Amino acid sequence: MRSRALLALLACAVAFAQPEKSERVAGIVVNAATRAPLARVQLHFRREPGEQSYGAMTAPDGRFSITGIPPGSYSLEIGRAGFSV
Repeated sequence: MRSRALLALLACAVAFAQPEKSERVAGIVVNAATRAPLARVQLHFRREPGEQSYGAMTAPDGRFSITGIPPGSYSLEIGRAGFSV
């Protein structure tokens, strides 16, 4: 049953003020079915396969924050045991 629940990225605020600076990505991850915050969700932002990734794990309230990310386009990998994306 738990595997049928989906993860949803409710809010992900990305602010890139100046191209040469690194910035912060922050947000909250919730259960798509119940909208309850999800703890211990692993997030990885990656530009290209094999390149450096930037990651975080959500806190008990579902929130995460990653600093020092250079501006650009990224893919997001997200996962937690017992849930499917």
